[in-house]
Amino acid sequence: MRIYWIQLVYSQVEVIKYVNAYSTDECVVLPEEVCEGVFTGSVVAKPNEHGIIPIRFLKVNEKHIVLRNFEPKLEQASNFKFYKFENMPISVNRVENVLKSVNIDATSEEEKNQ
Repeated sequence: MRIYWIQLVYSQVEVIKYVNAYSTDECVVLPEEVCEGVFTGSVVAKPNEHGIIPIRFLKVNEKHIVLRNFEPKLEQASNFKFYKFENMPISVNRVENVLKSVNIDATSEEEKNQ
């Protein structure tokens, strides 16, 4: 899988670009620093019918960047364990319950006020 170039012009930008994964299998994009100050974020992606997946780039410097022959690090999603957190009850008293369970008696006044 190769994309020939990606241009990141603006300073300190976060952008999503679409690349061909050359697969229809669900995959995990692994985070990496692709060049100085340019990072990809991890994401689980299911390629569309053309094998295209989104890649999130974060550029934290002021340089004009052109990535040539960019190839993201991918792994098959089947190599990972996934957990679903849907249908979990949301407690409106969550903060209150957490504070009750934390023992702050041993902390200093300065720590309590932070």
